[in-house]
Amino acid sequence: MELLPAAAIAETMELKRGLCLSTNIGQRPSFENAQARSGYIQAKINRCGNLPSLLLTEELSELRSKLFRSKQPKCWNMALYGGGPGFDALGLVFMREYFRAYDVNFHTTVYDNEPGWKAAIDAVEITLGRVGLQNVSLNFQHCDITMDVHAPENKH
Repeated sequence: MELLPAAAIAETMELKRGLCLSTNIGQRPSFENAQARSGYIQAKINRCGNLPSLLLTEELSELRSKLFRSKQPKCWNMALYGGGPGFDALGLVFMREYFRAYDVNFHTTVYDNEPGWKAAIDAVEITLGRVGLQNVSLNFQHCDITMDVHAPENKH
């Protein structure tokens, strides 16, 4: 969090109101305010556990075994569509560390229409490097998530 702007309570609350409103009427909130994004990240950081929770189910045990098998020659690529700050990528890295599958390589691309998420994605990658976590890379790609992934506006 030290690499991100300080969270602002009022802006974060406004973003939360917008998220509630979007659930009720379908109007997307704006994630444009950097301080509101920081507050959102702080409030929702527990979402890093969502993907690991799914991968720990019996139904996904085969996938889990494939993902965290040691001495894999390939890199696993993950795309997060509307993935905001990359919580799922971080959760996957935490799970990899838990299984001590240090040689498993993950690359994540976060696709989102809010360009401000790039700063959060960059901060995650820098922080992982600072704490010595290897074989992980993240990047951000602008994408209009309100449109089909194959829409001309989303060709990259």
